[in-house]
Amino acid sequence: MASKTLSYFIIGERIAFRPLKEKNIHLYSKWVNNPKNRAFIPYHFPTTYEIRQKWVQRQQFNGTTSKIILEIWHLHDKQAIGYAQLDEISWIDRKATMGYIIGENQYWKKGLGTETIQLLETYAFEELNLRKLKALVIRDNLASVKVFEKLKYRLEGVLEGENFYLGNFRDVFIFSKFKNIE
Repeated sequence: MASKTLSYFIIGERIAFRPLKEKNIHLYSKWVNNPKNRAFIPYHFPTTYEIRQKWVQRQQFNGTTSKIILEIWHLHDKQAIGYAQLDEISWIDRKATMGYIIGENQYWKKGLGTETIQLLETYAFEELNLRKLKALVIRDNLASVKVFEKLKYRLEGVLEGENFYLGNFRDVFIFSKFKNIE
């Protein structure tokens, strides 16, 4: 009989990262299709279970990947609430672009975005030996802007009119942080 033990990859205080789970594909679709979430992510087209299923299958790590996506699991409530990713990983330059989505809106404004970025940053700097992380944040996403400011990410630049949503072009902040090298 197979064990029903949860497989955590990284454990924090209130959340953990786990590999993407096929049984949660319906959640990934729901999160990306949710208008409240779409306001803050550059994903404009409707998605289906089948599209997300192919997306999950493409995320299988093969040792040379340029993207790592991890499910955010709420430890107390024992449920998937979002996902975090390192994208555009350059193993030679030792840098990546990071991002996250707290897809379950009832978990917004509870400090989980901060914990997500802290865990992802530790993983990137300490385990993957990356030296620079970058995040693209829509200016209107005040919660994420506060997360990156709180965690001492530097505002490296502004991409003016970079993102179109509901009839408006919006600015995107570029935040970055280098690994502390002592």
